[in-house]
Amino acid sequence: MKLGGTSNILVLQPIRIGIVGTGRILPAHLRGYQLLRQVSVDTLRITAFTSRTRRDAESFLTRGGGPTPRAPVSAQPSDPLSVGDVFVSDFQDDVDVRVYDSLDEMLASDAVDALDITASLAVHHTATLSGLKAGKHCLVQKPLAISVAAGRLMVDEARPCGMSLDVTENLHYMPRARIARWVIDQGYLGDVQMIAVWAVGTPEWSPDRVVAQTPWRHLKLQAGGGASLDIGVHLLHEFRYLAGDFDSMCALTRTFEPTRCLPGDVERVTCDVDDAFFATVFLASGPVGQLTFSWAGHGVPTSMPEG
Repeated sequence: MKLGGTSNILVLQPIRIGIVGTGRILPAHLRGYQLLRQVSVDTLRITAFTSRTRRDAESFLTRGGGPTPRAPVSAQPSDPLSVGDVFVSDFQDDVDVRVYDSLDEMLASDAVDALDITASLAVHHTATLSGLKAGKHCLVQKPLAISVAAGRLMVDEARPCGMSLDVTENLHYMPRARIARWVIDQGYLGDVQMIAVWAVGTPEWSPDRVVAQTPWRHLKLQAGGGASLDIGVHLLHEFRYLAGDFDSMCALTRTFEPTRCLPGDVERVTCDVDDAFFATVFLASGPVGQLTFSWAGHGVPTSMPEG
């Protein structure tokens, strides 16, 4: 922000956003910026991109003016991974966006005030630490970090430097969670005794498909964990939103499909992380929760009425 003119009117300059990485979730982030502009939130500008390959970064800048982006990997309307066909030029035409060959180059240019980190999980902590040390606010795609230790490094770096650090966790904004929270708050259910989420098999990734067509999700050194980390963070976050903090938990994991394949069986990936987890959660407020989720599961998907 700055003071402008002789009348000392406070002028708020838009926050300059640097996109770090072009992971499969990036189109959903761009759609989010687009929706903000549509409701007259005019305080953000994307000013920079950096990615592992320059081509990927250039794919999302201008409609019809660059390489063709990858197609969405989900056909489920409620899945952010189904978002496609969105470019920076669709909602922003008053600021030039520069592509940098590395994050270090972007930070050295002082072209951004904040980072939106949509890179793959393995570099969340390194990109965030670089950004915070350079005085940049950081928004990190979920999961926050590849390990608890890496996550603590990020939080410990953010606290003394006064920078904002947040994680893109969307589940508590979904209609089902908001409705459930409202019903609980109104007292219509009485005291909550138990919360359960059970899901075995998924329409697109079961029984042995590579999830989101990103093989790194099944490799421990790149993903940290499998379904328990990738999906578990969503489900546990929803639990906390509905019932409060945890007291304790007991859980186990399994790998039911040790080999997973890309569409058309063009490539097979040896999986060394879990594809299923089973947990019982004891909440500080008294309720007990159960979580069961799996990316395996054979047979035709079966769901209850209304999904």
